[in-house]
Amino acid sequence: MSFQLSLIITVRPIFVILSLLIGVYSESTLASSEACIQFYKQTSIVKSHYGLTPEFQNTQILLLSYMGTGKYFINMHRLIAENLPKGIKAFAVIPSAAKADNQKAFDHSNFYKDQMKDLIEKGQLSLIEIPVDGSFSVSEHPNWIRDFMSNTALTKDGKVKFLNAAYFNPTADYTEKIIQEKVAVEIGKLTGRGVENMELPFKFEWGNWENDGLGNIFVSKVFLKSNRDLSQFVNMDYGEIKREFELWFRTHVNSSLKVHWIKQLPTEPTGHVDLMFKFVDANTVVLAKSPNIYEQAELLKAKKQLENLGKTVHTIDVAVADVERELGRNPFTPFRSYTNSLILNSPGQAQSIVYVPKYANEQYPELESYDKAAKKMYESLGFKTIMVDSGDAIDDQGAVHCATCTIPIYNKK
Repeated sequence: MSFQLSLIITVRPIFVILSLLIGVYSESTLASSEACIQFYKQTSIVKSHYGLTPEFQNTQILLLSYMGTGKYFINMHRLIAENLPKGIKAFAVIPSAAKADNQKAFDHSNFYKDQMKDLIEKGQLSLIEIPVDGSFSVSEHPNWIRDFMSNTALTKDGKVKFLNAAYFNPTADYTEKIIQEKVAVEIGKLTGRGVENMELPFKFEWGNWENDGLGNIFVSKVFLKSNRDLSQFVNMDYGEIKREFELWFRTHVNSSLKVHWIKQLPTEPTGHVDLMFKFVDANTVVLAKSPNIYEQAELLKAKKQLENLGKTVHTIDVAVADVERELGRNPFTPFRSYTNSLILNSPGQAQSIVYVPKYANEQYPELESYDKAAKKMYESLGFKTIMVDSGDAIDDQGAVHCATCTIPIYNKK
């Protein structure tokens, strides 16, 4: 099978910005039709009992994105792997090819192996190699593994499903799907049980998802805009698309799930909720706080939604450079949120740790005060806190959370 490589790193920031500038959200933007397609016809809800595992559930496997030969990316992987709690195994998902088949993929693969040789030899890092067939450019290799990979569901009788997201067309054959299938096979071997893939029938990115582990999931309304051009949603308004999304999860995953819709921040292009807030346990949330009055208005609405569910909400300022404070935020300004962090194990345990974005660098040394405040916040919640340089990553609309993916603990049968 040939790689259908998608221009994730280069296209994503441009695509999401254009979607903001062109698409204006309204519950009634799309006219309702009596003949609207009922994509998931049903007579009764299927009583599925898959538990969607929250990120703070104890982790067994950590997947790391391949993001090229940049120093910050290598340092990110190294810092994470060197500080992993006992019992968690890290896997870098990298492109691989024989030299005769693809020189570029061969060079990138060997560069990474050389840079990480000591960690690989000590068993602190392993590799899942994705075979490359055809042309290859590292800028085309998908970098945000959190978004395109899989979310994990588990039944009471031990069955495991990977819910596979789709960046673009859910019926197309694309690079991310090849990676999803390969990783599922490897995870099945490592956990001692098979992993079944379940394809989501719509465009979705898991960065736009938060889960409290109690049946509440949180998704931003950017999902509605990104799916309104799919054939199964033709002639549906946003309210109907919402219902189809909710129906699919209740039918195929868990009939008791409750979806809470969050409005996208006006100048944050991705619309992902992991840049807005983060569950650190079932009832505790860290929420971003913005100096932009329009962003903050939406964040306060999200805060109210969370508090109405009985959650304790801690706020933390997004990092804003001096020049940005003077000129004001716009869709091209990085949203340096500290909620885009990576949690391994719930707080208060001996093995609980959080990797938090660090944004201060030579260009913006004034961001150090924000970094220190973020570290203090997470430490106060019971975490060992490791700061990870994410200043370059956030320019591509992501940070340490986007570049990693957690697989929870499953005991072997």
